Amino acid sequence: MSSLLSEPAPTSGSAAPGANGPADAPHSRDAGDTGYAKHLKNRHIQMIGIGGAIGSGLFLGSGGACTRPARP
Repeated sequence: MSSLLSEPAPTSGSAAPGANGPADAPHSRDAGDTGYAKHLKNRHIQMIGIGGAIGSGLFLGSGGACTRPARP
């Protein structure tokens, strides 16, 4: 089976692939990913932040309930 993307030959003095960050890391492409956009709009980032804040609040708020014993 042939590779969709050819990997560059290692150069002398380089460490493991991807050692200098994602710019030189070998990329693989999954056939199931074709046709999907891979970017987030500003509103998506905002919703992730809001969801994280709400989730953190619920997690920390539930800690107080976990310290109290249950009533018989």
